[in-house]
Amino acid sequence: MGTHTFKYPDIKVNISNDVAIGLTSTIPEYYKGSANPIVRGKLENIFIKSGGVGYGVTNIINYVRQPSMSFLNGKNAILTPIIVDGKIVNVIIPNEGSEYTTPPDLEVVGVGTVTGSFAKLKPIVSDGKITSVQIIEEGSGYIPSKTFIKINPVGKDALISAKIYKWEINSVERYKTSLTSNNQLLQINSELEVKGNKICSFYPPTKYRELVNDNNNTTGHSKIVGWAYDGNPIYGAITNSTVGTGFTFAESSYSISAINDSDYRPLQTTYPNGYFTNDYFYDESGDLDEFNGKFTITPEYPNGTYAYFSTVDKASFEPTFPYITFKHRNHTDDFNYDYLNDQSDLTINNGKYKRNVTHLGLNETHRKYPLLQDTLDSKPVVEVDGVKSAEITEVTVDEPGENYKVNDKLNFSDPTISSRINEVLGKPIVSVGTTNTVVNNLKFSVSDEKITGLSKDFAHSMHENAMELRTAGVSAQDLNGALISLNATFTDFSMLSTSTAKKVADTTAVGPDSVPSG
Repeated sequence: MGTHTFKYPDIKVNISNDVAIGLTSTIPEYYKGSANPIVRGKLENIFIKSGGVGYGVTNIINYVRQPSMSFLNGKNAILTPIIVDGKIVNVIIPNEGSEYTTPPDLEVVGVGTVTGSFAKLKPIVSDGKITSVQIIEEGSGYIPSKTFIKINPVGKDALISAKIYKWEINSVERYKTSLTSNNQLLQINSELEVKGNKICSFYPPTKYRELVNDNNNTTGHSKIVGWAYDGNPIYGAITNSTVGTGFTFAESSYSISAINDSDYRPLQTTYPNGYFTNDYFYDESGDLDEFNGKFTITPEYPNGTYAYFSTVDKASFEPTFPYITFKHRNHTDDFNYDYLNDQSDLTINNGKYKRNVTHLGLNETHRKYPLLQDTLDSKPVVEVDGVKSAEITEVTVDEPGENYKVNDKLNFSDPTISSRINEVLGKPIVSVGTTNTVVNNLKFSVSDEKITGLSKDFAHSMHENAMELRTAGVSAQDLNGALISLNATFTDFSMLSTSTAKKVADTTAVGPDSVPSG
């Protein structure tokens, strides 16, 4: 494998125009225009020709030493202008400098004077050095002792950092001395110390597969041994044969690519091939894709589904990389990767968990689960012998409306609920007005302890309100046998924007036995 260098074509500018040259066929040089394109822009990408080595520590995995980086835009060049009659006629180069990958901008500066102007210089760069300077415009008014050339490197303000290659440890290889056939579960440190250790497995343990009746027998398809975060099922090692009918072992498409350069990879004597996930590459050698899955027909999905497989070596039955999957084919929820989320009551009850109400498809007729099937087939019946209902303790008024009265009923969809209006808010009193009605020659009679006032002239409407006769302690018995004539004045209170007004009769007694007014 060699190194290939690609070079973009040079950008050129062609200037053409019609020129009147008289009778001669020779065009003078001053008629010939020329231009050099200057292309400047932002940094978008960096091609790494060689990554180098030694940006870590040999005996500590992934201990990174971040290198310092800077752009090679040139340094240390010195240019001295030669000025004759105020014009720059030549440039001497006392120091060509180094690391000039792009010609810098040259600025002619007059110290303590503003007379010099219009000089334009172009540096010629070769092998990172300024080898000569081309004078485009000589300018004028420059003073030799007060003029110098300032070299301005091109490009500025870009910030870059290096991404050091990281060796990802294969946890199965790391803990293989602890992963025995009788113990394929581990306790490892949690991300937070307060949470202690956590139990994990890197592939379906043998004992677990036995519990779900999944084995390495090619007489039938493997069972579902789990579900991935993207919702796809995870099967054991046996799948449909890609040649003819029957079943066979699903084969991973990852192989080990040996890296023998000790300057690049940690020592193989300490970290043998396969110790890092970086040692594997996807070469399409098996029947599974890069996610360790495929679209296939299974007993649970007769119409087909995408599924992952827990791959094993067909001879030794030892799990093979990537064991299940280390990246998902479909979208997953970021909630699953936040180590702060756990199965505590606080997290479960905060509403962020998305629960499958038909867990594992237990209600789907085409699925069978050995551990649960007896219970499901028994079709248990639940008899509810009592319920505890909640009660409505308060009704909130969102819009008050109008024209309601106390004790108006509220209707609910449930006929067992009843409610009435307890209080209504009256409208504010805007004003109070009074009118007087005078009735003369009232005559009263007493009957059954009741006093009745009569007048030919009284036509005042009492509405539904009774006339109140105030006699200062005089009873009907006291008036019995006497016919009394009264003059009465009725005061009518009319209230705007209020409830019912009340009428009160102010009475003045006249006759032989006068009755004090109320």
